[in-house]
Amino acid sequence: MKGLKIFGITLCLLFTVKAFGVNTELWEVKEFTKCKLNNIMLDGNGSASIAPAIKELWKNPELYIWSIIKSGNTIYVGTGGKGKVYKINTSNNSGTELALLDTTQAGVFSLVEKNGIIYAGTSPDGIIYQIDKTGKSRIFAQTKEKYIWKMVFDNEGNLYAATGVTGNILKISKSGKVDTFYITPEKNVTFLNYVNNYFYAGTGENGYLFKINKQGKGVCILDANEKEIKAVVSLDTLLLVAATEDSASSVYCIYKDNKVERLWSISAPIRGLEWIAKDKSMLVAAGKRLYKVTLTGTAIVSNEFPANISCIKDNFVCTSEMGKLYSVSNDFAEEGTIESDTYDTDGISEWGKLDFSAGKPIKFLTRSGNLNTPEKTWSEWEAVGEKGAINSPNARFIQWKAKLRNDNTKLTGVKIAYLPQNRKPEILSLKVTPKIGRDNIRKIIWSTRDANNDSLMFELYFKLTGEQKWSLLKAELRDTFYSIDPLVFPDGKYEFKIICSDILSNPKTKELKNEKISLPELIDNTAPEIKNIRVEGNNLLFSTIDELNYIKSCEYTVDGGDWTILFPTDKIFDSKEEAFSVDIGTARKVVIRAKDSFDNTGLKSKVLR
Repeated sequence: MKGLKIFGITLCLLFTVKAFGVNTELWEVKEFTKCKLNNIMLDGNGSASIAPAIKELWKNPELYIWSIIKSGNTIYVGTGGKGKVYKINTSNNSGTELALLDTTQAGVFSLVEKNGIIYAGTSPDGIIYQIDKTGKSRIFAQTKEKYIWKMVFDNEGNLYAATGVTGNILKISKSGKVDTFYITPEKNVTFLNYVNNYFYAGTGENGYLFKINKQGKGVCILDANEKEIKAVVSLDTLLLVAATEDSASSVYCIYKDNKVERLWSISAPIRGLEWIAKDKSMLVAAGKRLYKVTLTGTAIVSNEFPANISCIKDNFVCTSEMGKLYSVSNDFAEEGTIESDTYDTDGISEWGKLDFSAGKPIKFLTRSGNLNTPEKTWSEWEAVGEKGAINSPNARFIQWKAKLRNDNTKLTGVKIAYLPQNRKPEILSLKVTPKIGRDNIRKIIWSTRDANNDSLMFELYFKLTGEQKWSLLKAELRDTFYSIDPLVFPDGKYEFKIICSDILSNPKTKELKNEKISLPELIDNTAPEIKNIRVEGNNLLFSTIDELNYIKSCEYTVDGGDWTILFPTDKIFDSKEEAFSVDIGTARKVVIRAKDSFDNTGLKSKVLR
């Protein structure tokens, strides 16, 4: 009996209820944490509702935005590709841009502002530029480093830069003089912050976090499991630390007594962490999503973006690969969509009805196809009928999309019923074993496979090679073997046929069969014949012959003595007829025993003199 089976797939948590044969099956999505979201947020249970609205403010001519700072209604971003700094006015909620600096460097990975003056750290030449209030720029410091990953000011107005590939922290005076402030054992210092007269420096190879005083004396307070420290936020009683790598990230708590606790983890790279005081929660950017994470580790998905997030500042989000700046509103979006992954029914299926749990009407659409990735051969999106009827054509794969509105609707589950195509059972092998034991029993053994996991029934037939008509040997077999006694079969070459049916799991109208015929198999119950026994001088001469098989062995005994093995005159047992010659001296009586390859034994005796 098939019970409840649970299958985890890449993009949705699924529960598939299996029944006998081709009975109706269910694809059920009970939480949506890995579905594709547009203006949709997910609560801690994975239920979906309308999210705060996001708006695209500005599109970068380059593909990447690596850094962002905010001053009033103005956003400054540092880009990749050509290493430019843009000033974007967001007061009219539209994003008016002004290119402030073209560094000719590959990227601006760090921006910081002090008294209205912008400082831009670039790579690969490690140059720090200064942009004054009028937009005029100049080189502020030549660090002789390759990367400027992060910059921060102390209370006295000195600038500190986290660098690579030497892993040094540089101190840069107001006049631009560069000194080495702290040397880490790593190649890259990827994060730097200054809080309460201490610097917090995170590295990018082994995930170390150092706490360094103003005198340049430091201690490592965290050795994270991840490779890179991405962000540090200081609260009254603890530090929140984001550590990341490509496929795994964590947020750690470091308490005043230096105890460390992993608060939250995710299988995506973290690109930003901020504290939202009014919500008493963290805003974490990971992959394409913004998460709100409480100090108890409870997380919700607050927004999803079209591309991976590269950096965040307050309610502004930058993405890489598409190089765009977005704003996140305090108001909810008017509508949003949630799109499932493609679901594989393992064969062509007929669609039943779509059902959902929400408490209010929701518009659903479906599409289907026979390739696992939706492309031009798939059907178009089609609306689901009022009573849940799916209008997409029968196919192997299906996908659904739900459209939610800003009406307090919360989607908690979606079910699709489908009837899989009944597929013919397969017979993988069919063979006949040699004789087993003293009773010379032989077994006919077969192996099968059924894509629907149906229970199978078998019929076994036989015939002599060359005959046209098959004879039934056994019907209604459930096992995948059958024992035969060769003695009830006349000598000859036989073929065996197995017919496999899935009738036990399907109605008669949907029954499917398959069959397989064995290779010709010899049945030989007749012993070799021993002929022409004679004596010439002292030599015993005779021959053996078998109608169907090679002679396997021969022995003789004279005058009641022990059995002696005898080889044919050509030294090899390799034919159905063999000749023998042996010197037996003056022996009077001989007994000869010969076996064929089926162990049929012939015996003959003769008085010679």
